[in-house]
Amino acid sequence: MPKFRYILRYYIDPGYEEDARIAELVEFCIDSSIGEVMLFFNPEEVNNGHITIDEIAPWLTMAKKIQSALKAHNIAMSVNPWETLLHSPRGRKLKPGQNFRLMIGETGKDNGVTCCPLCENWLKYICELWAHVAKELQPDAMWIEDDWRLHNH
Repeated sequence: MPKFRYILRYYIDPGYEEDARIAELVEFCIDSSIGEVMLFFNPEEVNNGHITIDEIAPWLTMAKKIQSALKAHNIAMSVNPWETLLHSPRGRKLKPGQNFRLMIGETGKDNGVTCCPLCENWLKYICELWAHVAKELQPDAMWIEDDWRLHNH
């Protein structure tokens, strides 16, 4: 029984040489004794705001390929949403139909995209989105996003 559990935090952008990247990932995991890959969805620069169920479809298709490749080598796959409230606006705005109440910062203004965690529309959205991901992938774990904000920055 290993003393430590090695989890690699990783993401691959759908449609960008994903097959080659998946092969690299599996090889690295085998060579490095990685036991689990924590796959990010819609992260960093490719993030264009609160992702919709339609927009997450290519991520799920790719994640299934990753999951299958990892499982063939007894490597677990978990998922991490990368964002929930969308803590960093970077010019992003809410999309049509995303009638979310926004968090108000210390200046009395919102940043255009960071949701109030008490917003009922956002709560419904986030629960439906990640229930969909869980049902589609049945990952080994779903991580609680670690960038919750009680203040708007």
